[in-house]
Amino acid sequence: MKIKEILVTNDDGIQAKGMRALVDAVSGFGNVSIMAPAFSRSGSSHAITLDKPLKITKVHYDPLREAYICSGTPVDCIKMATGVVGFNPDLVVSGINHGSNSSVSVLYSGTLAAAMEAAIQGYQAIAFSLMDFAPDADFTHCIPIIHKIVQYVLQNPLPPLSLLNVNIPKLPLQDIKGIKVTRQSRGKFVQEFEKRIDPHGRSYYWLCGHLSLNEDPNLLDYDEYYLRQGYVSIMPVQLDMTHYELKKQLENIQW
Repeated sequence: MKIKEILVTNDDGIQAKGMRALVDAVSGFGNVSIMAPAFSRSGSSHAITLDKPLKITKVHYDPLREAYICSGTPVDCIKMATGVVGFNPDLVVSGINHGSNSSVSVLYSGTLAAAMEAAIQGYQAIAFSLMDFAPDADFTHCIPIIHKIVQYVLQNPLPPLSLLNVNIPKLPLQDIKGIKVTRQSRGKFVQEFEKRIDPHGRSYYWLCGHLSLNEDPNLLDYDEYYLRQGYVSIMPVQLDMTHYELKKQLENIQW
C-alpha cells in the first residue's frame, strides 16, 4: 500500500500552536511535510507575491518532518511547495486556524486560500479552523474530528476543483453534538475602525467589527447556525464562482 504524502500549511505562521496540532493529527496517515508562512498572514485571502522575490528556508521543526518557511502568502506557500521544492502530496491540509472561517470569512481567509490553491493544482484539500482566536488555544478536542474527516477524504476523493471547509466549536469534545454538512452563511462584516493616536500625534486605525447575518429564519442549514448550536461544520466549497441562474437570465437578453 502506498504511503500517503501529506502537506501541511496555514496562514498563522509556522510557529502557531494550531499548526503543531494539525501536524500531530495527520501524522498517523503518512509522511508529513510542512510549508508555512514565515510569519502570520491572516486575512491575506488568495493574494500572491508579484512585486518582490520569494524566499524559502528549510527549518528544523522536528526530526521527522521536512519543513520550510516561505516569505510570501499562504498561496505562495502552496506554489513554492509544489513548484520549487517538488512536493506531490496526496492531501493538503491547512490550519488549524486560530479563529473561525465560516460565512463570508471564506473570502478573506488565507487558511482557505491555501486549500483552494491546492485544489486548483489538482490536490485533495481540507481547511480546518477552531473558533478560538487565542494564540494558546486548546486544540486537543480537534484531533479525533480531524482524524475522522481526513480518513474519509483519503478513502473518498473529493471532486476536482473542490475542498472542505471545516470549522470546530470551542467546546470540550464531550459537548460537541456532532458533525453537520452545511452551506455558507449569508452575511457581512459590519466594519468598525478603532482610532488611535501615535506618539507623534498622528491618527491610525485598527480594523475591527462583527459578523451580521442575513438569513431566512426557516432555512437552518448554514454553518453559523450549527456552529452556534455546538456542531462541527463541514462546508463543501467549489471553485467555480459562476452564478448559473443569472447566467441563464442574461442569455435570454437580446444584447
